[in-house]
Amino acid sequence: MVIDPVNDFLSEGGADWDMTRSTVEKHDVVGHLRRAIHGARRHRVPVLFGPMAFTAEDYADAQLQRRSGINRMMFERRMFLAGSWGADFHPDLQPQQGDVVLLPHKGVDVFQSDLPEHLDRLGTTHLVIAGMTANLCCESTGRHAMERGYDVTFLRDAIGADTVAAYEVAVRLNYPLIGNGVLTVVEFLDALTDGPRLPRQGDAVVGSDRLRIGTLKQVVPASGDTPGHLIVRVACGAASTSRWTRWRGCSTGAWS
Repeated sequence: MVIDPVNDFLSEGGADWDMTRSTVEKHDVVGHLRRAIHGARRHRVPVLFGPMAFTAEDYADAQLQRRSGINRMMFERRMFLAGSWGADFHPDLQPQQGDVVLLPHKGVDVFQSDLPEHLDRLGTTHLVIAGMTANLCCESTGRHAMERGYDVTFLRDAIGADTVAAYEVAVRLNYPLIGNGVLTVVEFLDALTDGPRLPRQGDAVVGSDRLRIGTLKQVVPASGDTPGHLIVRVACGAASTSRWTRWRGCSTGAWS
């Protein structure tokens, strides 16, 4: 699912470009989104576009600008005005036949659109999230998906934010706790190409925050009452925000 891949966020001259430019250019968000979308289509993975759009009536009747700070900012900057260039999809990220374009969401949670109906129709169990912005729509939608029982993966280099700080907190601290994985686009596409692979001795072991833990020493299969588990040789000085380790020093640990 590609959230808010629109000109106001991703194009020079967009209403929020002065803020999003730092992370969008640093991580080549448009290029990585394009690559992720094309790769998903090649592997017959459904691609959903989740745009945001507002009308003058939305603000006049629903008083959205009073709802929150972000709604007030969007109102003041005239962001995502329905029918405008700013609310249109970036020229490199246009939906194609077979893609799903959701009804516009008007808050920071794409589940507040027709997304649930499409996920049910598609038989979706695993939601891969990319787009804008890291700490608002992407994070809120990922949280909602997790609470509903979906597996959630975030594509870290296909996501941008209004500030570097907002990006770093979302990607490095929050996503590893909300999601099942935080991947690069290359890792995502490699997984689609190669399929799942069992862990092997010598594999690098990293936490969900992408900090290195160590190397895989042994894969122990389940036997009797003993569950299958991994024995990992922890790298000297390993420290991770992942729930798997807080160790510092050289040692060996096992996880189910």
